[in-house]
Amino acid sequence: MAIATGGFALGLPLGPLAGGWLLSNFWWGSIFLISIPVVVLAVIWIMLFVPESRDPHAKRLDLIGAALSLVGVSAFVYGVIEIPNAGWSDPTVLVTMVGGLALLGLLLVWLRRASNPLVDLRFFRNARFTWSSVAISSVMLILFGVLFVVPQFLQQVQGKDAMNTGLHLLPMIGALVIAAGVGGRLVGKIGAKVIVTAGMVLWMAGLGLLSTVDPDTDFMVTGTALAIMGLALGFTMPTTLDAILGSLPTDQVGAGSALANSMRQIGASVGVAVLGSALNSAYRNGVDDDISASLPQQAQEAVRDNVAGALQVAEKLPAAPAGSLADSARDAFVAGMSTVSLICAGLAAVTAVVVAVLLPARDRQPLAADEAEEGAQAKIASL
Repeated sequence: MAIATGGFALGLPLGPLAGGWLLSNFWWGSIFLISIPVVVLAVIWIMLFVPESRDPHAKRLDLIGAALSLVGVSAFVYGVIEIPNAGWSDPTVLVTMVGGLALLGLLLVWLRRASNPLVDLRFFRNARFTWSSVAISSVMLILFGVLFVVPQFLQQVQGKDAMNTGLHLLPMIGALVIAAGVGGRLVGKIGAKVIVTAGMVLWMAGLGLLSTVDPDTDFMVTGTALAIMGLALGFTMPTTLDAILGSLPTDQVGAGSALANSMRQIGASVGVAVLGSALNSAYRNGVDDDISASLPQQAQEAVRDNVAGALQVAEKLPAAPAGSLADSARDAFVAGMSTVSLICAGLAAVTAVVVAVLLPARDRQPLAADEAEEGAQAKIASL
């Protein structure tokens, strides 16, 4: 798990690094085309080296459950994204959010009654599986929130190009690789509960430090915050993934890990939606409307949309109003980033308490054994 997490982490800075180099030297579309040979090589390597794995008792795909989950999650996320643009009272926001939650509620009812459900809810009888899945979902929400705001801060507020932005993410990646190795060695001695709780505390510390930056903050502060969050990620991600897989019987690892991975992806997508909306709302509330009041309507909308639009408008203004507008937009974005950081820190604090109280420190009987014991008790009772 530590090695897998390290491999995952290496992709985080490679995107901005490779994309920045390509944008500096080639046609902008090359940043998309470069992925094609990577995917082709991945397909070839998978076909050659990954052993086949089949479930001898595979069940039919639950198309109704798949449709309910897809539409429900998509509708809810769309509603969250539209909140800053349309407001809480907008009919579209209300219909999509409430409708999405209703469909997810209906999904739970369906999963309990379907003969071949998309998700086997019995996995959640295992406390180690349940709370590790909750923890990794929380971690992914926080991680993608950070990766959503920090690159924008480095590029739009501090003026770094795409390649330099990738380089400035390296403290997080280096710390992640170190912590993943250390955590993997310690978890066998002190248990997953301590490692994951410590990781969530580190998330709180890194996010708290990130919330203090301003447009002129030296990278020593931002880099330290990223390094602390890298340590946090290295302690939490591989440990929770290992706990999830360790809680499953061999014949259920595929289905269980797929469920856990789905929860991770939902956490990431909801994180970007919720935290992006929080950032956008804070930015709109923070940018000085008086500065842009004399601008044409289209320019005012660009200023209020995002910091990049405000800076583009500022480039076309005389020096004095341009400086005021740019400073106002940068300050508003940083205020939004601080809001996002504090929200994530609060989530990390709640997750730390939940993990400390509810996550078993050591492996327990996997689900198959639990079910076998229940079956034996039922037979004894029937006799």
